[in-house]
Amino acid sequence: MNSEQIYEQFNAIEESIRMLCIDAAAAGCFLVQQGHDEAGRKLLRTAITTGELNVSLIAALLDNLPESLDGLGMHVEIKKLFKQAL
Repeated sequence: MNSEQIYEQFNAIEESIRMLCIDAAAAGCFLVQQGHDEAGRKLLRTAITTGELNVSLIAALLDNLPESLDGLGMHVEIKKLFKQAL
């Protein structure tokens, strides 16, 4: 799954919870990338199930973390935090 497809999946989430799910998914991906696998996967699963997306999206996101993070239209402030930590 490429970054455009990831973006489309998350933008299909109901507007009232969309950014919460996107930011939580991004944080989950970032935690996995930093070696906090269990916590990251749990946060990612919560974001995806809350947004009523297919849980198979977890594997697609984790297969290519850098591209996945690029595909999530997270808040700019969240993206800055991640870039500072890398």
